[in-house]
Amino acid sequence: MIYERARFANAERTQVIGWDAEGNSETVPADHTIFRLDNDGPVAFVRNGGTIQPYVAPEPAPVPPHLNHGGLVRFTGVAPSTVLEAIRMVSVTRVAKGRYRAAHENPMPSDQYSATPAIFDANPRIARITARTETYVEIRVTDLSGTAQDPAEIMLKTERVVYS
Repeated sequence: MIYERARFANAERTQVIGWDAEGNSETVPADHTIFRLDNDGPVAFVRNGGTIQPYVAPEPAPVPPHLNHGGLVRFTGVAPSTVLEAIRMVSVTRVAKGRYRAAHENPMPSDQYSATPAIFDANPRIARITARTETYVEIRVTDLSGTAQDPAEIMLKTERVVYS
């Protein structure tokens, strides 16, 4: 291939990408012996007066938005509440019957994140998020008539969308 233009293909300056007059390209080692002919490859290109342009780092791939920096906690509802498992959540406090406050290990940047509770109990229960701050989430659990209840287990998952 007779090069019309060329530039380094890697930061170590050991690979060259060359283009011919038709726009075809190839990437080869800068000193590849097969390309030492008078009219071919990067060595001949330089020998005949061509210059290899500097390496240009590729643009970093954009990171798509993803869920991150949330937490998960599973705990018992009956006093005293006991944390059964947790990721990035440090404590659960039973504020009153059917009211619980789960604290994040590290504060969220704002109160704009998702919080999803789930109840594990033999009886029908309703769980609602009643407060969400940078440092904690508060949950209220009731039966179908609206009376506060302590379920057998509660699970809380928090997540936020991250753009970087």
